[in-house]
Amino acid sequence: MRRFLKRLFSSFTLRAWLWLLTVAWLYAVAVVNDLPSTHLLWASFAAVLIICLLLSRAALSGLSVRVRLPEGRPVAGSTLPLDVELRNEGSFTKSGVLLEWEAKNETFDLCITPRPASEGESLPRILRLEAPGARNMARFLLPTVPPGARVEASIPLEVTLRGLWRIKGTRLIGGDPLGLFRVVREVGFKASFVVLPRHDLYRWVDEEASAMAMGVAAVRLPGAGDEFHSLRPYEPGDDLKKVHWRATAKVGRLVVKTFERGREEQRLVVLDLREEFEWGRPPRSGEERKVEVTASLLHETTRRGGHFALAIVGKGTVLLPMEAGRGHFLSALEALALSRPGRGSLREATLRGLALCPRGASFVLVTSAYDDEVLIAIEGARARGMAVSCVLVPPPEGSEHSLRCEALATTLVEGGCPVIVVREGQG
Repeated sequence: MRRFLKRLFSSFTLRAWLWLLTVAWLYAVAVVNDLPSTHLLWASFAAVLIICLLLSRAALSGLSVRVRLPEGRPVAGSTLPLDVELRNEGSFTKSGVLLEWEAKNETFDLCITPRPASEGESLPRILRLEAPGARNMARFLLPTVPPGARVEASIPLEVTLRGLWRIKGTRLIGGDPLGLFRVVREVGFKASFVVLPRHDLYRWVDEEASAMAMGVAAVRLPGAGDEFHSLRPYEPGDDLKKVHWRATAKVGRLVVKTFERGREEQRLVVLDLREEFEWGRPPRSGEERKVEVTASLLHETTRRGGHFALAIVGKGTVLLPMEAGRGHFLSALEALALSRPGRGSLREATLRGLALCPRGASFVLVTSAYDDEVLIAIEGARARGMAVSCVLVPPPEGSEHSLRCEALATTLVEGGCPVIVVREGQG
């Protein structure tokens, strides 16, 4: 009985309590004055309250919902469709049902907020995943479902910020036509997904770097190709057409030829996210622009078939080895999506990154810093015979931080290191 009363009164909205107080007041007036019209009035109000209570009890009965996210990794700025399937096994049409959940960006500790529908835009409404706050529930009006019908809907989520997102607390909310009572049922849908950073905004940085011979180095690697590379002992599975018969006769065992794959681009990109040099707030912060510049450099390198290694210094140090291919690029994008500023050491991250690279590879540093560690990192790469370059992402002009970045750029250029300055609005 106690549980029943608790569930009953928990469904009361503020409007229902006010309605109940009105019924009580009308009843008291009717008893004191003994007027038939007043008795009829409070009885009518009480009847409406009871009818709305019964309608709210039936609002979600027989209604089932299935929610799922599509496979794949969305990119910041894209739209992620959330598929909802509704089944009505009850005897009444279900309308006015809301779907509610909480979505939080664990990387930035941000929550969602619903954007009001513009004129002519149909519900459900689009979400913008960018509003700060510890808890923010989003609600969507689901389509009407007739008895025995199955209805599918798609909720577009406009993901504007990279990082790890989690959806939880999903539930259905129903009620009566007057909004006096609210019935809630947990759905149990939970999901997490990673929103990758954009990698198509700063192609011009890579183009300018290539034009200035800043970021391209080539080496010859053994593999399938047309140019002879070396000889090695025969291994099971080798093509007999590649046997070098003259060398085989000389050493007394099978020897095969290896060939060069041609010239391969190799690039080490170091992303500097030390928090003492960060500025602005996402999604228009220096951190976001540096991540997008780095993603663009890696995308162009992958598009050309080159190899790259990645070092991220921030909240810890993340290292990816020198590899090529679409899978390696997606791994790098995921590492960039989850990266955050911290108190890492640029010198240590650079040394660890250089250990992953052969001599002759190129070195690109993406930073907003202006301290000596930038100069030390570039000199360390230059000492290994690497073609060095620096991409500076300063704050808006006029600040002390911006002036110090300009002074660093002058020092680097005078020292023979090409510099590309990426300012706001150049993406």
